[in-house]
Amino acid sequence: MGKYFDNDRGSFGPAHPDAYEDDIINSLINKTNTILGSKK
Repeated sequence: MGKYFDNDRGSFGPAHPDAYEDDIINSLINKTNTILGSKK
């Protein structure tokens, strides 16, 4: 997995652990699509 730049620490590090959880990722995608009115 990639890393992101943490402005608070001033260095690169791993994302929040939730960012690696497939169920949470898919839930976010579904909610985003609902809000945007996507058909997919």
